[in-house]
Amino acid sequence: MTLTVTIPTFETERLILREPRMTDVDAFAGFLDSDRAKFVGGPGRSYFDSARSFGHLSGMWVLRGYGPHIFCLKDGTPIGHGGPWYPKLWPEPEFGWCIWKDEHEGKGYVTEAMTRLRHWAFADLGLSTVVAYMDPENFASHRVAQRLGGYHDLDAVPPDQDPIVIYRFNAPGAVAERGLG
Repeated sequence: MTLTVTIPTFETERLILREPRMTDVDAFAGFLDSDRAKFVGGPGRSYFDSARSFGHLSGMWVLRGYGPHIFCLKDGTPIGHGGPWYPKLWPEPEFGWCIWKDEHEGKGYVTEAMTRLRHWAFADLGLSTVVAYMDPENFASHRVAQRLGGYHDLDAVPPDQDPIVIYRFNAPGAVAERGLG
């Protein structure tokens, strides 16, 4: 049996949002081994762990029918990832995002990419509500969540016992419901 997954590619003003590729693993592993990964289990992740994590990200496409896109500059350079995903142990779908290197931080790339992916998640995937889990100290991600229209949801269920701030995003006209996806 052959399984084929269709992953849409999107273009924004400055970015191409595309499928994960094996050629992205090294850049992703470099991110997880850097101080930039302090809010997602790094730094110091082994290459083995990083490759497994990348497989987990990519596998969401097969398991859920959607998952993170790779954010690339127009020249094809991968600079991060993000989008809707729903790991098995999460209580509901999440919007997640990361920029992999300092040089791409603070340029609005995440907001640009996630604005496009938010529209896709609500309009095409049919998700009506999504959360974003973030470390209380990850102030840059808090600002992105707010720019994207997220609000701090004190009633949302966290995925684990770690201290976390949860932002909620609702589709236009949707009533907040949990566990969809």
